[in-house]
Amino acid sequence: MQNQNSYIYYVGFYSKADNPNKFRIFPATNTKMDYIVSAVKEAGFKISIFALGEAQTTKWSFFKRKLIKIDEHEKITYVSTFGAFVSINKFLSRLWLLLQLFFFLSFEVKKSSTVIYYHSFATLGVVRLSKFFNNYRLVYEVEEIFQAAWQGTDKKIKNEINSLKNADAYIFVNDLFASKCGFTEKPSVVCYGDYRIINTNKPIYKSNEVINIVYAGVIGTSDSDVYLAINTMNFLPNNYVLHLLGYGTAVDIVEMELTIKGMNDFFGFVKILFHGRLSGNEYTNFLRNCQIGLSTRVLQNKYSDYTFPSKVLVYLCNNLVTVSSPISCITQSKIASNIFFYELSTPESVCKKILSLKSSDYAKTNNDSIRRLNDNFIKDLKIILNADSR
Repeated sequence: MQNQNSYIYYVGFYSKADNPNKFRIFPATNTKMDYIVSAVKEAGFKISIFALGEAQTTKWSFFKRKLIKIDEHEKITYVSTFGAFVSINKFLSRLWLLLQLFFFLSFEVKKSSTVIYYHSFATLGVVRLSKFFNNYRLVYEVEEIFQAAWQGTDKKIKNEINSLKNADAYIFVNDLFASKCGFTEKPSVVCYGDYRIINTNKPIYKSNEVINIVYAGVIGTSDSDVYLAINTMNFLPNNYVLHLLGYGTAVDIVEMELTIKGMNDFFGFVKILFHGRLSGNEYTNFLRNCQIGLSTRVLQNKYSDYTFPSKVLVYLCNNLVTVSSPISCITQSKIASNIFFYELSTPESVCKKILSLKSSDYAKTNNDSIRRLNDNFIKDLKIILNADSR
């Protein structure tokens, strides 16, 4: 059983808002890890975060390892890193990161302590190797099987799943993981995302006035989720406006902006807007002015069963009407009754579902459902962290 006076270790690619070592930021990872940190503390444990990352700057610069105490129950250690402006330095930067991770897990983590490890494909080998040197208790937090998200072969997906079998317990992102991956014999809990309610009030909705739709997430290529949202606007009345928030490669963003400009020129007015990446209060304040959140996931169930769209919880916690694709990881979740599912991944089908929404749908709140998820997760997490399953 975990001594609640000792620390739970938490490892992942993470940074607080101050980001002292200029790490590249992964917004969805940061949000989920923020929530897990708060949940561990609420469950009555102290937490020591080992924050992985590599400096974004391309100029030569060296950042020392930093230890920052947040409060009496939380501290964070940022790994040392350096800016890389040529390929060899980028290679050395990644190698330096892996060496620090191996040393931390093998020699700094106290034996028999619990380590929650946010699953990262690039560091799997280091975690497996460190378990030979240190008898710590490993809890894998599995947000996705990367080979599935990348639509890899069945063999590659199976190999990644097998590489996770050395854990003692799991935090899964959906209800399908345990059975699909063959992990039912070990303790596990499910957490879809951040269960902290951000906006307890409903966004204002008035019939026949402007209805603001938001898509928040990755900006991909022409066959990706964001383009299904964009193309839906060809079929919606003129009082519907789509707001795109997110990030992607420079090439994909330029291509999308050209597509949006062409469509707006065709409409004769601005019906689709791209606002870039928003975070913190700027992000949540923006969502307060929207009525509908779109999760237009186009990934087939064969692959999406190993994922969960983080934007869904963001929409629900901001009390938006959430319209989603009928992928199994959501339809078979405990929040399915809070979601409005369209039938097919076509612009016409998405449009049909949006136009079918009634005033009562816009008035529905998600607060009670989210609070139950939060309370149950903290209760289950406490059991997992106190268990000795090895």
